[in-house]
Amino acid sequence: MVRDNVFYILLFSPLLSLLSTGEGHENCPSSFNCGYLETIQFPFTTIERPDCGILALHGCGNDSVSSKGIQLKKGERYHVMHIDHSAIFVRDDHLHKLLQSRSCEIFNSNYTPNLPPTSPLASFDVKYNITLFKCNKSLHIPQPKLSFNYENCSNYNIYYFLRQFELPMSNKPPPRAFAECSILQLPVKDDDDSNDPFTFLRDDVPIEVRLSEECAKCYHQERGMCQLDSKGKFLCVKGIHQGKIK
Repeated sequence: MVRDNVFYILLFSPLLSLLSTGEGHENCPSSFNCGYLETIQFPFTTIERPDCGILALHGCGNDSVSSKGIQLKKGERYHVMHIDHSAIFVRDDHLHKLLQSRSCEIFNSNYTPNLPPTSPLASFDVKYNITLFKCNKSLHIPQPKLSFNYENCSNYNIYYFLRQFELPMSNKPPPRAFAECSILQLPVKDDDDSNDPFTFLRDDVPIEVRLSEECAKCYHQERGMCQLDSKGKFLCVKGIHQGKIK
């Protein structure tokens, strides 16, 4: 079963605790060096300076550590493959095994709700995902136009539409034919031109960090650092940026 809590990031809560007390945010650098990830910038930071960002990475300050990671809620550290602007690509080994073995277990759980909760600082989502409809075979679903149907699971069929993952599910009411089906969302490759989901689902999951309107204005326009006060309210702390830490 795909982990129910895959992207509740352990560092998120301690970070909010630090920010709410106002401690540790002095003299945040504008960027950090992080090995093969090269230069990382806000909203990313290092485990040594969790006060300087929203998501903190392990191993940036130690050249002997070849793999850079991020800690998740269940205590497991996930390998960070690369960072592209505000998206961090994380390797999910469990998802990799399910894809390699072509296991229908991959359809037993939704993936996208397992992100950190929205806060006054930011929200999180999987940058590329696809919506799947898991329908019991006994329903005898009439296949909607332009949809695909994967029938190789024992008790249910999987229906989906290609090239629809750019739109949030909240903006896409499911077709009436799928009213009695379960709705799943799983990470997908950029190119989903196949009728076999095991060829276009992905195990390197891109998490998009979307700054709140207040945080984006604070960081990009006012050159401040996004913080939370003791009551969890947004606070823009100015004058704390310095040069890059090497």
